[in-house]
Amino acid sequence: MLLVFGCLALPLTGIAQQVPQGPRYGDFTYQTNGASITITGYWNTNNWGTNYWSTNCVAVIPRTINNLPVTSIGDEAFFACVHDCFNMSTVAIPDSVTNIGYYAFAECLRLTNLTIPNGVVNIADNAFDHCQRLLKLTIPGTVISIGHATFANCCSLTNIVIPASVTNIGKGAFAGCANLQVILVNSANKFYDSVDGILFDKKHTTLVQYPIGRKTTHYKVPDGVVCIRKEAFDCCNLSKISLPGSVIKIEDNAFKGCANLTSITIPKSVNDIGDFAFTYCDTLADIYFQGNAPAAGTCAFEGSRKFLTVHYLLATTGWNTIIANPWDSGTNWRIIKHWKQESRIPSDDDERRDSSGVWEYVRKIYQKLML
Repeated sequence: MLLVFGCLALPLTGIAQQVPQGPRYGDFTYQTNGASITITGYWNTNNWGTNYWSTNCVAVIPRTINNLPVTSIGDEAFFACVHDCFNMSTVAIPDSVTNIGYYAFAECLRLTNLTIPNGVVNIADNAFDHCQRLLKLTIPGTVISIGHATFANCCSLTNIVIPASVTNIGKGAFAGCANLQVILVNSANKFYDSVDGILFDKKHTTLVQYPIGRKTTHYKVPDGVVCIRKEAFDCCNLSKISLPGSVIKIEDNAFKGCANLTSITIPKSVNDIGDFAFTYCDTLADIYFQGNAPAAGTCAFEGSRKFLTVHYLLATTGWNTIIANPWDSGTNWRIIKHWKQESRIPSDDDERRDSSGVWEYVRKIYQKLML
């Protein structure tokens, strides 16, 4: 078993290894429905019971077993490659396979050589999550669906090409890919598009994924974008992100772990900020709201190492409720300030100049929360 943090994987000792049960074919276990075969596990019997940390494995999945076609790689079939095959570097998948299951190859940390063959239609959630050494990936033109976090945390990938056949890409499909610089989309695709290497839906109303391996420090989200998708900017290097007045929803984890982000302005159009949307943005110190307090999910701003100051305009509403029901479970942010106009950065004197009496209420709530 491995304990994995982003692109850092730490081995856990004391792994219990058990002889696999069920039908066997060479090094593989499988299931059958009488018409086709699903591979359910891989067990490197040549090295069973030896030091799997030093074993170098190559797995060649058969095209048929007992004259039945192998059509699916089952859920967790190669998960973590821990069964005397931690150092698996190569997997050969036959062109008979149409489905790659949930977590099928997740955390195969040494996997470098893999070809997804023509014929694969569905790649399920987290199928290749944390395949950190996978250098090259070609998604064939038969794939229709890519699940949630399917290629998340594949830290060595630098580019992705989405074929015309893809109709669904799950949330966070390429999140945490630390060196990913460009996501391209076949121009014939009817559901997705690439603008300057950034993944959008075809109508450009949803920003699906920003490649976080880019070296730029500032990105301006295009006008017309309504939704920032889950984990769209997860762990990006940007220090400044500009949101247009068209954005309505910021989904869960959208800006999680953006360690260089020091401040951000939330347009008045935004009415929903998801769970953990800005959590662990280590240097985030100021958030400027141009409208009423939006609905906010669990721990939306948790984990900032600085005191997070929320600035909002006089005459906007909803802040008393927000203060009474904090957005996170920590104690780092509790300071709320009014700012008078959008064109001026607020100062500490704003509190003293506020004659509305609202700040006094805020101060009392703040004191209660800190008890």
